[in-house]
Amino acid sequence: MQFSIDPTSKPNGGDLGWFTKEQMAMVNPEFAEAVANLQKGLAPQPVQSKLGWHVVLLEEVRELPPVPFETAKPQLLMGVQQQQMMEYLKSLKDSGKIEIKTENK
Repeated sequence: MQFSIDPTSKPNGGDLGWFTKEQMAMVNPEFAEAVANLQKGLAPQPVQSKLGWHVVLLEEVRELPPVPFETAKPQLLMGVQQQQMMEYLKSLKDSGKIEIKTENK
């Protein structure tokens, strides 16, 4: 806490809490990649990212529980609808005939 300049984690002594590699990659991709390859314990060397240098202690790793189908259903439905729309638009494009006509004056 004494030396941290990160306003988010400083009050917690640098503890970032639980996060997935994908969540961290949106904020700090270099840090996410370095942490994803760690074993439990202190990282053998500090990690440099666009946000500065990080001393990393990995305390625990846990598996994410599967998302219940009913929770994931709206996102899955949207994904299927987007895929179907893209396939439909591609079929229209592939089957369409474009003619360019110019007038001679």
